[in-house]
Amino acid sequence: MNGSINFSRIEKYNFTIDENSSVDLEVSVDPEMLGRIFENLLAEIDPRNGESARKSTGSFYTPREIVDYMVSESLVRYLNNLTGIDATILCELLKLDSDVCLSDFEKERIIDAFDEIKILDPACGSGAFPLGIMQKMLIALQKIDTNAEKWKVRQISKIENVPFRNIERKIRDSSVDYSIKLGIIQNNLHGVDIQPIATEISKLRCFLSLIVDENIDDDKPNRGIEALPNLEFKFVATDSLMSLPEDNFGGLFDINNDLAKLQQIRNDYLQSYGQEKLDIKTKFKSLQKEIIKFQMTNRFEVHNSRLSLLSEWDPFGNESTDGFNPELMFGVKFFDIIIGNPPFGTPIKNVYRNAVVSRLGKVPDFEIYYYFIEIARLHLKITGILSYIIPNSFLFNVNARAYRAELLEAWSLFEILDCTRFPILNPLLSVIVLLTGTGVKLKQSGIIILRESQILLI
Repeated sequence: MNGSINFSRIEKYNFTIDENSSVDLEVSVDPEMLGRIFENLLAEIDPRNGESARKSTGSFYTPREIVDYMVSESLVRYLNNLTGIDATILCELLKLDSDVCLSDFEKERIIDAFDEIKILDPACGSGAFPLGIMQKMLIALQKIDTNAEKWKVRQISKIENVPFRNIERKIRDSSVDYSIKLGIIQNNLHGVDIQPIATEISKLRCFLSLIVDENIDDDKPNRGIEALPNLEFKFVATDSLMSLPEDNFGGLFDINNDLAKLQQIRNDYLQSYGQEKLDIKTKFKSLQKEIIKFQMTNRFEVHNSRLSLLSEWDPFGNESTDGFNPELMFGVKFFDIIIGNPPFGTPIKNVYRNAVVSRLGKVPDFEIYYYFIEIARLHLKITGILSYIIPNSFLFNVNARAYRAELLEAWSLFEILDCTRFPILNPLLSVIVLLTGTGVKLKQSGIIILRESQILLI
C-alpha cells in the first residue's frame, strides 16, 4: 500500500475515547486498545539480544474482566476498613446499574475515604489498574455525590499556590464526571513502569478519559478546552525494584527541606502550561544543581540514595531512571492500595540480582514477582491492601514454603483466587492474591477456588 491508509477498513470500527467497563456491551474500540498495542509491542524481538520485551521483563497484558474484579475487591476492602460499612453494600455501590441506600453520614465517610486514598501500581504497563480504579470511584461518587459538589469542595481545598487559583474555576465550571476524574488523577493514582512507553500510554489514557467529559464552548478560544494536566509526577519510568534507602548525612544536608521544595514543584507543575511550565522545570533543575554542588563540596559518596536519585532524575525526559523512591517521586511514603500484574517467569540474574538483593534481600528462586511483594511490604500502609496477579506456583513451590508461612504471619489473607482454569488468562496459569496489613483484623479468611464458569459472575 506504500504507506497509505486503508480508510474503508478503519471505517468498519466504532471508535470511542471513553473507557468502557467490563459490563459495557457497546461494540467499540476504546482506549483499552492501547493495552493491546502495548502487549504487541512487548512481543517484538529486540535485535540486540534476540529476546522479546515480554520475555526479558516478564510483562503480560491483563484482561479487563480480571482488572475489574481486582479493583472492585480492593476498593471494597479499603472502604470497609475505613468506614465499617457492610462489604455487600459496598459491592453494590461499585456496580454500574445498582442502587444503594446509604445515610448522609455514610456518604460523607466514603467521599472522605476516596479523597484520601493513595494507590500505586508498581508495574503499571498501559495503565489498566489505575484507570480501572478511577472508573470504579467514578461510579460510586456519581451515586453518593450526584452533582460532585462535595467532591469539588475537597479538591479546591487542596489548591495552595495563588498563581494557580484558576484551577479552582476549572473545577467549579467543569462537568461532574470531569471534576471527579481530574481529582482522582491528580491526587489518588500513581504508576511506575521500567518501560517509558508504558508510562506514556498510561498518561495518554488519562488524557483521553478527561477529554471525553470536557465542556465544549464554540464561542471560547480553543472551544473552551484548556490544557490537560501534566502527569510526569504521576506516572514515572523507573525500576520499582531499585528501591532507595533513607539518607543520613549527619545533619550536613537537610533533604527534608528539598523534599518540601520538590512537593511545591510537583503541585505547581500539575496544572501549569506555557511559560509557567517552563519556569517550573527550571526550578526543578536548579534544585538538582544545589544537590550536586553539595555532593561535590562535601565529597560525599551518595550513590544508591534518595539524594543521588534527586540529583540525576529527569522526570521530563523519555528515559527510565535507575532508582525508586515514592516519597521523592510522588510525595507519598505509604499507599492504601498496591495493585497490579507484576512481571513473572524471569528470575533476576548476575549484577542486577546483586543490586536488587542488596536492597530487598533474598527471595525463593530469585523469581522477580516475589520482589514486587517485597516492594509492597516497604510501601504499603499497615492497614493497606495488596492485590496482585502472580503465578500459581506461588501456592506449591516447595522452596517458598517458609516464605509463604512468613508472609501469612506478617499479613492477613483475604483471598486467593485460582485462575488456572480460566481461559481468559491462559496460558498464564495465575492466581489473584488479596492481602492486607496486620493493622486489620479479619473475621474470616481463606482460599477461594472458583470454577471456570464463575468468572462471568464476579
